[in-house]
This record gives sequence, structure tokens and C-alpha cells, in this order.
Amino acid sequence: MDIPFWPMMQTILWTVVLPLLLGMLVHHFLPQYRSYYERIAPDLAALAIIIICSYAVAANQERIAQTPWIVFVLVIALNAGGYLAGWFIAGFCGFERHYQITLAIEIGMQNAGLGVALALKHFAP
Repeated sequence: MDIPFWPMMQTILWTVVLPLLLGMLVHHFLPQYRSYYERIAPDLAALAIIIICSYAVAANQERIAQTPWIVFVLVIALNAGGYLAGWFIAGFCGFERHYQITLAIEIGMQNAGLGVALALKHFAP
């Protein structure tokens, strides 16, 4: 299977790095809007993940139905690894428990969302 490395890196830059930089710039240069975007950003992020994953499942319904069970186990293990990595890294860094939970969920959700976005853009259904 051919893996398009540089096109995938470009997608990662557009979908992860650019929004992160924009958020940091808004946070720094427009502090008067901080309470507004801090209130809506988590809901927008959750909605985006739901839409991306729903589209991926709907577009690949037949193929998913034919997927061997081991692939499901491996996908669940990979996703769980993202959540666990967030949990343990936050604990290792001495974060409070509620930050530890938040980081675990954030890393797990980003892992799943980015994986789906890369798969949809760079690989056949």
C-alpha cells in the first residue's frame, strides 16, 4: 500500500497546526473575546468530530460490514492507546485530576478525528 507521506503531512498542517496557531493568535491579540470562544470551542470541536466520524462510517458502510473482527479490535486498541497516553502523560506531568481527564479525552478524540480525516482524504474508501 502506497502511503502519500507529504500530502498527509500537508493535511495534518491544515487540520491541526493551522487551527492551533489561529486559536493562539486570537487568544493573544483579542483577549476581549476569550470568554466567548472558550465557551463555544469545546462544543464546536465535539460537533466536528461527530460529523467527520459519521461521514466516514456512512461512506464506508458496506466495507465496514465486511471488515474482519480483528481490525475492529486493533482500531479500538489504537484509540484506547490515545486515551491512555493522554491520561498517563498528564499524570506524569503532575496535572490535577480534572486536567488529566480533559487531556486524555482531547488526545483520544484528536487521534480518532485526525485518523478519519487522513483516511478519507488520502485513501480509497
